Amino acid sequence: MRRKHVHANKNIEEHNVVASMDWPEVSKYKCSVSSQSHREEIIADLFTEVKDSQNRLVYGGMIRELIESFRKANGSCKPGRIIFYRDGVSEGQFSQVLLSEMDAIRKACASIEEGYLPPVTFVVVQKRHHTRLFPEDHHARDQMDRSRNILPGTVVDTKICHPSEFDFYLCSHSGIQGTSHPTHYHVLFDENNFSADALQTLTYHLCYTARHYLEEGSLPDHGSSSASAAGGSRRNDRGVPVKPLPEIKENVVITPESTSRERNRSIINKLVALHKQFLDGRLPVYDGRKSIYTAGPLPFKTKDFVVKHINPLRGNQREEENKVTIKQASKTDLYSLKQFLVGRQRELPQDTIQALDIALRECPTSKYVSISRSFFSQSFGHGGEIGSGTECWRGYYQSLRPTQMGLSLNIDISATAFYKAQPVMDFAVQYLNIRDVSRRLSDQDRIKLKKALKGVQIVATHWKEKSIRYKITGIPSAPMNELMFDLDGNRISVVQYFKKQYNYSLKHVNWPCLQAGSDSRPKYLPMEVCSILEGQRYSKKLNEHQVTNILRMTCERPAQRESSIIEIVNTNSYGNDDCAKEFGIKVANQLAVVDARVLPTPTLKYHDSGREKVCNPSVGQWNMINKRMVNGGCINHWTCLSFASRMHVNDIRMFCEDLVGMCNNIGMQMNTRPCVDIIQGQQRNIEGAIRNIHRQSSEKLDHQGLTGQQLQLLIVILPEISGSYGRIKRICETEVGVITQCCAPKSLQKGGKQYLENLALKMNVKVGGRNTVLEDALHKKIPILTDRPTIVFGADVTHPSPGEDASPSIAAVVASMDWPEVTKYKCLVSTQSHREEIISNLYTEVKDPLKGIIRGGMIRELLRSFYQETGQKPSRIIFYRDGVSEGQFSQVLLYEMDAIRKEGYLPPVTFVVVQKRHHTRLFPENRRDMMDRSGNILPGTVVDTMICHPSEFDFYLCSHSGIKGTSRPTHYHVLLDENGFKADTLQTLTYNLCYTYARCTRAVSIVPPAYYAHLGAFRARYYMEDEHSDQGSSSSVTTRTDRSTKPLPEINENVKRFMFYC
Repeated sequence: MRRKHVHANKNIEEHNVVASMDWPEVSKYKCSVSSQSHREEIIADLFTEVKDSQNRLVYGGMIRELIESFRKANGSCKPGRIIFYRDGVSEGQFSQVLLSEMDAIRKACASIEEGYLPPVTFVVVQKRHHTRLFPEDHHARDQMDRSRNILPGTVVDTKICHPSEFDFYLCSHSGIQGTSHPTHYHVLFDENNFSADALQTLTYHLCYTARHYLEEGSLPDHGSSSASAAGGSRRNDRGVPVKPLPEIKENVVITPESTSRERNRSIINKLVALHKQFLDGRLPVYDGRKSIYTAGPLPFKTKDFVVKHINPLRGNQREEENKVTIKQASKTDLYSLKQFLVGRQRELPQDTIQALDIALRECPTSKYVSISRSFFSQSFGHGGEIGSGTECWRGYYQSLRPTQMGLSLNIDISATAFYKAQPVMDFAVQYLNIRDVSRRLSDQDRIKLKKALKGVQIVATHWKEKSIRYKITGIPSAPMNELMFDLDGNRISVVQYFKKQYNYSLKHVNWPCLQAGSDSRPKYLPMEVCSILEGQRYSKKLNEHQVTNILRMTCERPAQRESSIIEIVNTNSYGNDDCAKEFGIKVANQLAVVDARVLPTPTLKYHDSGREKVCNPSVGQWNMINKRMVNGGCINHWTCLSFASRMHVNDIRMFCEDLVGMCNNIGMQMNTRPCVDIIQGQQRNIEGAIRNIHRQSSEKLDHQGLTGQQLQLLIVILPEISGSYGRIKRICETEVGVITQCCAPKSLQKGGKQYLENLALKMNVKVGGRNTVLEDALHKKIPILTDRPTIVFGADVTHPSPGEDASPSIAAVVASMDWPEVTKYKCLVSTQSHREEIISNLYTEVKDPLKGIIRGGMIRELLRSFYQETGQKPSRIIFYRDGVSEGQFSQVLLYEMDAIRKEGYLPPVTFVVVQKRHHTRLFPENRRDMMDRSGNILPGTVVDTMICHPSEFDFYLCSHSGIKGTSRPTHYHVLLDENGFKADTLQTLTYNLCYTYARCTRAVSIVPPAYYAHLGAFRARYYMEDEHSDQGSSSSVTTRTDRSTKPLPEINENVKRFMFYC
């Protein structure tokens, strides 16, 4: 069987071929996926042959792979017959598809064994036709089902079928709503000599074996085994019943075109108010761009309107005339959505969901500041200044989602940073922390301010009679008294112009202007006559002080957050929302109650020399008292380099002695004396100090006759002034080749046993040790992990902060290097195109004129490393992929699975997307045994029903104990499962792995391989030197191309083989 997906923004098509893997049951199917040319119907990869480096033919392709898999699954028995159901072929393509694809099937069989040519039946399956079958008597109940459609199993193979060929119409399903659509089966080739009855009966019976698939693997049973049931947790969703009203999508064109959603909405609102008589009483909802939706048809197909509108960007001085063209685009109803919600349709009817979502957003959009799916207003309170000219606004997130309960409205509390509405000069003083505004602005401060203000809307205040808005595009380097331009043939400065034109004496003449407009037609505005408009989101990266303040303002315990959500719902009063009423939407006024389970806590193994050899964590946490690391690392050669100018060397020496004592007490073997004595370095010469201490260490080791041995660990005391951490890591890990442990002076001075213990945990894994392992892993009792060599991958892509258009994205992939323990992970990193989510370097091929094709990539290198460490090839792959949004699922799965497949051998893969950035929250019912001390749900709480996808394999897991605020469960979505995981098995494995995170004695919130990949990508960002550059708007495109293709510096081999990123 084949299924095709066309990607609208890419010139590719995705082809799936599935084949049954069990006989005689015929219920398990394996799927093979490939991409090919845009709108090419014939499947190109059914059979492939390529020549290897020794000029030998290597056979492959989807048919060959699937037949080989059938053999493995059926005791080396080859199929003696092939039945091939081919979907998606139009009648005009029958002969072409049959000729090409039958040839590929023949070649694939012959390549497996000479003379192997099983008989084939080739059947085209057509659903997109307009034949309908109606029962003869609409009053005869024995001729129809409850929906008054023909009965399931009805088949027609005469009269309306082809005059001479073998085809039939079969209605295999029961109708629900509307008229049933029979499927047309056309037999193009039949070497198995099916009688009509035999093939029709077989086809109908197979329809009863169908389960819901996503690429491959069926939705497993919901999890059942657990230590205890969590009862009914409440989730911040509300049921949304909808009347079956038709939805009409209208395309909107506003002339002249505007990119401002606010202005577009103002125009459409005025149109609706002025021209109600032409809208047939409909209340349209608008997305702010190109689409309007109505709950029923408008009385025209296309109509032009003229709307006169006052533009606030021009100071409300004159009316502008806009032409608005509304044209009917499409019509949707709720039938497809209902089919999707009950699992009878795979494709989500996105247009229907979007129309209903926009209807629910119409009213709040007119009242609040809308950003993505959230709404913000100062009227929600709990905000305030957070520093550097910014302030925190509270709001709420709202999204309509399909779930197993039906449509659910996901509502959550949101908070984000906004520019404070104030004069630009005040912002600049706060942002740059300037005390003397009379001094000239340094170039470094100017660039910093330019990045902070680029794209911000301001209003000029030097006109008394009007206020005009501008968008900042840059800050020129020259101060106002030196910035000259032509006016009536004369050169004049900005200061002179304002005095002459407005009789305005500028005060801060040593400061630069703001620039609006383009580089070719700039408009210069002194900062002191400009104010920042209210309601603009601050999208730049927040500093540490701002993050601390915003967390303090928004942190809420679960009960408080639940009350805030309910308060938002009551404030919005969805029952009185005119747009919701228009579309027949009703929103329940209480949180959804869902079934939850608590998974059992795993047992952790520690070294037998400790008093406690095993540990049973309590509520997601434990400690190292009476325990010793299961595999303590050995550090013979270490030293310390301090950049803390306010700390005495004796204090640092005492700290090092305490740290060494802690390491040795909990299981490490660390030399009590440093390789060379502690050195005090200068912050202005960090690189020189690092190279110097590394050279001294090498010389001392050589002098002691330890030639070939190197410094294993460098303890670095950071400077009091932040900003040096990244440079230290880059120099040590990519140039010098030494593992480092950095310590902040504040933390060092506080000291304490817990701090030393945490440092020891990190140091141990950085030198190749293990802190703890799962006891079940050592005894090989973990299903689908320890029975056969299994490698666990984690992958993530981090993107540059908003506004950094020139920086590339960074991908990191980690993989477990030990089996069955699964605790040590090797990390590889690479750069790729700006904001590209698909990992481009998973698999690479480079043509060499002498060696031919050289294969490489991160997957290949990590698989080889696994083999070198364990002596075995992995028989199974579990791939946790972080950072993928729902809209990218199919694209990421297609490309990244293809890269994994290209490694040559084909171990089964389970591909799981890990999502942390969502707005689902789970609140415990009011029982003390269902919550931890913070009032959050217990670690191990898992939900896999009701609020999950209607037909796919996903679940929410809260694996950590709450500390502050409301815990956020992690969403795991299984896109591909060739390993046949049951829900319980995958949920328990994922939860248990969360107890193996190396940096603390707590279960973490996301599965460690995904966490490590995030840390690796974050670390690699430091390897790109932080250059202060002044990039104008016109040069940003060129710069982006140059930077995005620049590779990262290679991580030194002495560093890369360890968990250096911890």
